[in-house]
Amino acid sequence: MKPDVAPVVLALRADASTEVGSGHVMRCLALAEAAEDLGQRAVFVCRALPGDLRGEISARGFEVLTLPLDAQTPWTPERDAQATLQALATLAQPPRWLLVDHYGLGADWHRSVAASGAAIAVLDDLADRPLQARVLIDQNAVTTLHRRYPALVPPDCQLLLGPQYTLLRRDVRLAAQERAAQSRQQLAAGPVLLFLGGADADGLTLQVLDHLPTAGLAGPLQVLAGAMNPHQAALRSRCQALGHGFEVARRDMRPLLARTRAAVVACGMFAVELQALGVPCLLLPLSDIQRQVAEHFSRHGRALLLQADRIGEPRALARALDQLMTLPFEPGGDTAVAPDGARRVVQHLIESAA
Repeated sequence: MKPDVAPVVLALRADASTEVGSGHVMRCLALAEAAEDLGQRAVFVCRALPGDLRGEISARGFEVLTLPLDAQTPWTPERDAQATLQALATLAQPPRWLLVDHYGLGADWHRSVAASGAAIAVLDDLADRPLQARVLIDQNAVTTLHRRYPALVPPDCQLLLGPQYTLLRRDVRLAAQERAAQSRQQLAAGPVLLFLGGADADGLTLQVLDHLPTAGLAGPLQVLAGAMNPHQAALRSRCQALGHGFEVARRDMRPLLARTRAAVVACGMFAVELQALGVPCLLLPLSDIQRQVAEHFSRHGRALLLQADRIGEPRALARALDQLMTLPFEPGGDTAVAPDGARRVVQHLIESAA
């Protein structure tokens, strides 16, 4: 058994890879930071996958338990449950909570891993499978999904639903404070961000760069790529030729987010953070749930939706970009989103386990 400095209050089961992207880990990082701010210990439980973010998690100061899963053995929820139990057994005592952010894991997995002694919480936004959880969190404001949950969870499951539980990372919350202190004129001169997911295996960022007219941009274009993006070399070369900024796996986003004017992004976790900051976005949803969230954001006037298959239509992209630069932006951010949503979730877990 491995001696622990302090008991683990929160274990976070989440993966990142070139296939699933980075969003699950990033929103779990917000919870880990909130636990740390409350003086509690959090650890991650992750699979070793191509393009995973275990190194990034460790660099941010959090322990990672790597699942003992043979890469040559086909993955199943049953094998994952057994591997998770093995990983948790290396702790001196079970975590009080195991929070799961994984679309491939449902009620059977939750029941199996509950044998560790940890209470199960689930972070979800699909509402497409039974969940055996004591607490369920869905930060999105898509109420059509929220209405499904009562039929999918136990009667005594506590539901934490809506934007008051938005999981903002620490650097996003700090950026919101800095934006609130700036004038509209200062923000109007800021950069436009382009980021299409932590993995972007299909090379959509390159396609956008090929067709994105920059004459209408209010400020410089800053292109971001995740560490798992397989097109980094081509993106760097293209951005150098076009005179755009380019960065890979930028860790401290606060200074950039504090002055961003607008963004062209997929509708993943980064788009949620930008909307919370009041940054106008052109959203290119890459999945059904992203499309539903993008439609919600567009109805509330601070985002536009463009289907990813229209990237190759220069007129459609140019028209959308022109409209993007006319959308309102507010230095104070979105008042419908609680800046302390992650802390609120962790505090709820701590009090529920007391």
